Amino acid sequence: MKGKDGKKVVIAAVLFALAGVWMLSLKTDSTLEKIAPQQPGGPATYSVLFSGQALKVMSLGFDHAVAVYNWLKLIQYCAYCSDHSLPLNNLYNMTDTITTLDPGFDFVYQMSWVFLMNYDVRPNKIRIEEGEKILRKGWTNNTDSYRLAQDLGFHLFYYEQKYIEAANMYNAAFALRPNFPVYAKLAASLRANAGDPELALMGLKIQYDSTKDEYVRKQLKHQMVKAQAEIIAVELDKKLAQYQKDRGVCPASLQELISAGYINRIPSDGLGGTYRLNTDTCKSESTTIGRLRIFYPPDKKKG
Repeated sequence: MKGKDGKKVVIAAVLFALAGVWMLSLKTDSTLEKIAPQQPGGPATYSVLFSGQALKVMSLGFDHAVAVYNWLKLIQYCAYCSDHSLPLNNLYNMTDTITTLDPGFDFVYQMSWVFLMNYDVRPNKIRIEEGEKILRKGWTNNTDSYRLAQDLGFHLFYYEQKYIEAANMYNAAFALRPNFPVYAKLAASLRANAGDPELALMGLKIQYDSTKDEYVRKQLKHQMVKAQAEIIAVELDKKLAQYQKDRGVCPASLQELISAGYINRIPSDGLGGTYRLNTDTCKSESTTIGRLRIFYPPDKKKG
């Protein structure tokens, strides 16, 4: 009897200690949140105080509940930073902690990626690296989510020019959503002609139709206009190439294409500008944005 009682006391003591640590962590988190100074990147307390693995131990089996609590903090953090145009430098760690607690919390991966790519003010390189990590973790843990496959495919294609990997992800999305054949079409096109700006327009349209956030839709619409400007530039390049083939030299300006009857006028780029000739490359470029780097990767089969 004494042995059994002793065991019960030990178990009770361990549970009491774990509960104490958990309550202390919440109290610490809450207190710091109230007194922390506002720093670039948002409130200092939004940096993760405990790793996901540590919180799993302290959650006493209530992993999802703790994940939801931290998700609410993540929403507050994103709202604060986007309202104040501050860098989202804690978002990746917060997302990693939440999704370690609950790997199946697929909406967190998607929301975090959207905020990183559309609201974060840090350099592109950082945002792109963290965005890929978030989506890869999401897809690894949720291979039944066509949205995560779609978002990772778009990220790899549009931001990183990893065309073969992107095609694989769009095929995965199609396998999960066979009534949406545009996924298969985009995957096949990426393998055949990765640098075609028409594909970027197609990918952007899919993302645009998939979100209801008006700010994100506005950003995507602007990117769609840029893709359309690139499509026009490609058409002008064809005329320049024909001029060179016919006459053996590059014209001095796009005006010469008009004089020689290759085009009727220099078109608008849709962004408030028009087009000019880059005499170094004998290609056209928008006076507003130049040329989009995405369409000129070192290796079209990259990925």
